[in-house]
Amino acid sequence: MTPPSVLIVGSGIIGAGFAYAAAQRYLPTRVISSLPVNSGGTATANSWAWINANTDNDRSYFDLRHASMQLWQRWMQIVPDLVASSSGGFVWDMDPETLRAFAACHEEWGYPVELLSADAIAAKLPCLCDVPALAAYVPTEMAIEPGDAVSALLAAGAIEPEQRHVHSLMIDQDRVYGVMTDDGPCTADEIILASGNGTPALLESVGAAIQMTPTTGLLVKTQPLPKFLPHLLTAPDYHVRQTCTGQLLIGGTFNHHQTPDAGQSQQDAATELAARVECALHCPASLEVASFSLGQRVIPKGGRPRIGRIQRSDGREIAGLYLAVMHSGISNAAAVADHGIAEIVTGAPSPLLTPFRPGSGAIHESGSRTG
Repeated sequence: MTPPSVLIVGSGIIGAGFAYAAAQRYLPTRVISSLPVNSGGTATANSWAWINANTDNDRSYFDLRHASMQLWQRWMQIVPDLVASSSGGFVWDMDPETLRAFAACHEEWGYPVELLSADAIAAKLPCLCDVPALAAYVPTEMAIEPGDAVSALLAAGAIEPEQRHVHSLMIDQDRVYGVMTDDGPCTADEIILASGNGTPALLESVGAAIQMTPTTGLLVKTQPLPKFLPHLLTAPDYHVRQTCTGQLLIGGTFNHHQTPDAGQSQQDAATELAARVECALHCPASLEVASFSLGQRVIPKGGRPRIGRIQRSDGREIAGLYLAVMHSGISNAAAVADHGIAEIVTGAPSPLLTPFRPGSGAIHESGSRTG
């Protein structure tokens, strides 16, 4: 049987993951995107890039995220230049009772989470000034540098993305067969939408819909420092890790919009966030803000991923179109891409992805504490 040709719309981490998974199965693959690869305007570029299966789970979502963590580890063994820049996650942004409940539940599910006392935390994190009484530690959690990971996956798949603005999907009866761009039509057997918050506009062109509830996140990069923080820290009022270039990558709290206070400039908010972390850590030098961004997280209504075939408003399924829209794309990308391409090639549903179909009832009102 002739393998299906694949056209992926979007060159962020989800698009790059699908491109690599498709190349592994020798599918003819193209990637097109309105923005250049690793553009600062994408959700991927504005991600803290935490790969985890931490809190905010039901069992099906935990299984997806945990499987993706394991697949990321396998990919790092075979994809050149795909590496983790931080490892081991510490979390203490919840009250002790909630923290203990999270640890007990996730440990039962097979997550290698440990509860650490203040003495144990201080021993592992000598850079921490104000040591909490209790924290959860997961040694297998990690972070990647998003732009480097996108480039590594595309290079491993020998795929050069094309920069074209996509106006709409092209459909004949109930089958999508391509997209219309500024440069004309691009066709393929399967169109994969990895287009983040731009997805609703494209679906509208074929009479389908998905509701999004994006939130904003302020992310601050400092000037480079000597390496002193190998782990990921999530505290009640900040999260921080050190990148491979020595910069600290800092965000505020996870569960709501991280926008400047009324009357406060983004620059002032970024400076305030850096100062908060400087007070919390024994840094090897004073923190200086190098850059900051206010990005939009890609969150479908209900908080859970939406993956797979989608239906029109009249209930008819659209063939030739596969949806992959979610937060966190970084955590989920490996498993979603690997199982999604398998679904496209074989036609057999993946039990891992089945709970997250577009239009399914898998609604879970949540924040965005998934990295």
